[in-house]
Amino acid sequence: MTTLARYILIPGLAALATGLAPAQGNGRDGVSRLSEATVGEMLRAHNEVRRQRQIAPLTWSYNLEAAAQQWAMHLSSIGALQHDRSRRVGQNLFVSYGQRVPPAFVVGKWADESKDYDERRFQCAKGEVCGHFTQLIWRGTKEVGCGVAGGADGQFWVCYYSPPGNIIGYKPY
Repeated sequence: MTTLARYILIPGLAALATGLAPAQGNGRDGVSRLSEATVGEMLRAHNEVRRQRQIAPLTWSYNLEAAAQQWAMHLSSIGALQHDRSRRVGQNLFVSYGQRVPPAFVVGKWADESKDYDERRFQCAKGEVCGHFTQLIWRGTKEVGCGVAGGADGQFWVCYYSPPGNIIGYKPY
């Protein structure tokens, strides 16, 4: 039997593996938390993209994680991707249908947008999406926190960034 997997990427808002353990334990607020292994993999994947461009690494924010986890649970419950317009954070969203995916895969999909981004001119190719990638490399962003919700048939990933990137009129670095 072949499993069909689809992935949907939603660009960030302007200015505003096997063995994966997506959510485990409860925080003080009762929201599920990512396992330390998942947090480590997600943070390493983000920071590798930044390291390649000599941009300072991000630190993990458990407050951003808690908020992202709540939003991921909401998205999973409605079965659709949409940005949380009530928060003033950078946001990257990703959904996989048909299989669970590890954090490095998710970040890799966002980073793949670099192929359409001219880093000399700081422009995305016409008709392409680069907002996930530019949020990853936004120099002013210092913290990230992510959450994931769903089951064996798919996952909704949400990463929140502070301060937010993708501010119109500014370059990522």
